[in-house]
Amino acid sequence: MSRLLNRLGLFRDMMGATAATVRRRVRGRPLNPVWPGWMEAAQETLRRQTLRAFHMTGPDGTGIERSRAAIDTMEAKAPVLRRVEMTADHLGGRPARRARGGRIARHALFLHGGGYAYFAKGHDGLIAAVAEALQADTWAPDYRLIPEHPWPAQLEDALAAYDALLAAGIKPEKLVVAGDSAGGHLVLALLLAVRDSGRPLPACAIALCPWTDTDPARLEDYPSARTNARTDWVSVAMAERWAAWLRRDQPDHPYLSPVRADWHGMPPLLVQGGTAEMLIDVIAAFVENTRRFPDSRVDYEPVEGMPHDFQAYGEVLPAAKAALERAGAFAARHAP
Repeated sequence: MSRLLNRLGLFRDMMGATAATVRRRVRGRPLNPVWPGWMEAAQETLRRQTLRAFHMTGPDGTGIERSRAAIDTMEAKAPVLRRVEMTADHLGGRPARRARGGRIARHALFLHGGGYAYFAKGHDGLIAAVAEALQADTWAPDYRLIPEHPWPAQLEDALAAYDALLAAGIKPEKLVVAGDSAGGHLVLALLLAVRDSGRPLPACAIALCPWTDTDPARLEDYPSARTNARTDWVSVAMAERWAAWLRRDQPDHPYLSPVRADWHGMPPLLVQGGTAEMLIDVIAAFVENTRRFPDSRVDYEPVEGMPHDFQAYGEVLPAAKAALERAGAFAARHAP
């Protein structure tokens, strides 16, 4: 019954989003003039569905399983999934999704987004798109989620996955670490922990729309958290709740807020963000901080008019396709 209700809810959200998009465009007031109409309707559907799932949970995490089931209803079959093989695997003691397609030139550890609270079935499309763009045999571990498992469970699982790949004989110079959103945050934390522990660093890293500051008290320092609320599907309320679940009153630390981290001695890093997403100011602040260090090698690509995690649109959106191609070229340069 719950599955049926979730599907009915998704259908209602799609119909409402489409009607709202038509009304705005008839009046000449689209959410973003850069977006085609179908994308505006898709973004509005995603926002409504995510918000509905969010409201299924209480501040203490009650209802999180119902919320995850609602999120999993949004399972679009991206065209890339016809070309990339997705299989169930294990890595570092955790379940993992493995993506392989076409030519394999390197290996990748992909850390998924989802506010640290979700590992949506719909994420397969982005995992596959990244694997194809990077020409990489790619593992995406199912790291422990909040609210059941606060920090540092996620970093521990990411380190275990990284160590498992090295123990399997994968050379660091052929390994790329990538992730999106909260997974992008985990990429940055993982790099810091790998460096600080003396482990071999990967050839390079890619952070797609990363969450770089998990201190909710500093949200007001980043105007885009409010000014881009209309064009993004992630809200301030979501970020605040997920941060509270993640941190559980832990003191701030560079691993939790890489926006203030010492970035010396790091491998090449590509950071992409969308100028229409709520996180763009904190992403830019992170990049600005890294450039204080003389040996910093950070490429930053703010993509005009794009929302959070726009790369997930893959080949159906030219800006997403181009961003993934640039990520592939970056990996090819640094992990040949």
